Amino acid sequence: MPPGRVGPKPIENPDIFEDVDYFLSVEARFMDFTDTVHFLLVLTLLKVKILLDLKDLQKARQTAGPNVPAEILDKILENIPRSSAVRANRRIMETDDLSDEIAKLDKQVDELYQKILETNYYWWRTLVDQPKDAMKTVLARARGGAPPEFGSPLEAAVWINQRSQRFSWFETPGALEFIREKNSHFELPRLSETRRVYGRRADELVRALYGSDD
Repeated sequence: MPPGRVGPKPIENPDIFEDVDYFLSVEARFMDFTDTVHFLLVLTLLKVKILLDLKDLQKARQTAGPNVPAEILDKILENIPRSSAVRANRRIMETDDLSDEIAKLDKQVDELYQKILETNYYWWRTLVDQPKDAMKTVLARARGGAPPEFGSPLEAAVWINQRSQRFSWFETPGALEFIREKNSHFELPRLSETRRVYGRRADELVRALYGSDD
């Protein structure tokens, strides 16, 4: 930041359970077609990070709580949250049962996941599986060519690479495993159908995602 410039003031006491309904109602594509999806992915990661913190806090209270003195339990709990917003939330840190809060965040994350899935069915699979060699080949082929088709595997690769999304998710412990579990409930479209619709511009990525040449 240039000398003399003042950075944005941090939000004090943020509502980590703020509803996501407004963001779910926003059109999935505008301007350069990536801004909204990028924001939704960042918001989803934030919610996942908080959700994982709450689940870990709940588990620690259930397993260690009955077996250690209160002051030791407090020390254990202080070192669990990844999110500074969770660590600073005294009510959350002192609540014995976080079931309601966990259920609320679970619902929000699921809604965000579905919103992005509807925008591009390959987003989450590409993000989680991270077929780096295939993505590199696909992106090199796409460079200088026509824009990728909306909803295609190539579009997912281009957008995720441009926004460095996979690195942010990779650096958040447990986040990719969390999404991988959600991905297991959704099958990719048939390989033959994918090629019929999108041609062979993303063949390497398609093969990597499907684990098949058929």
